[in-house]
Amino acid sequence: MPSSHVLSTITSMGCATPILVILIALFAIIIFRRCCADQMKKWGYVISSKVLTVDENLPNFFSAVKISDKDWFVKESRYFREHYKFTFANKAVVDRLADDKNCPKKPI
Repeated sequence: MPSSHVLSTITSMGCATPILVILIALFAIIIFRRCCADQMKKWGYVISSKVLTVDENLPNFFSAVKISDKDWFVKESRYFREHYKFTFANKAVVDRLADDKNCPKKPI
């Protein structure tokens, strides 16, 4: 049975045409990044040109979280775990937030 995988069938639409288009775009991106990196940087086609500054003097999460945010976070996490068997936070973090002695009584 012929496979029809020849260059003359490249213009016919089939189920593999989207993959071909993606591969052509991928190869074009690779070629432009290898050959024209300096020109593309001048045009602004780079991942990031800014250096982010991070404040390293941040307080501990458990002492900085607001009481209302803490309550919401614990309730949402437990709701998702009970109803959907899904967690978006580590169980140890949720248990530590739920324990009132680990969190401040007044927010910052």
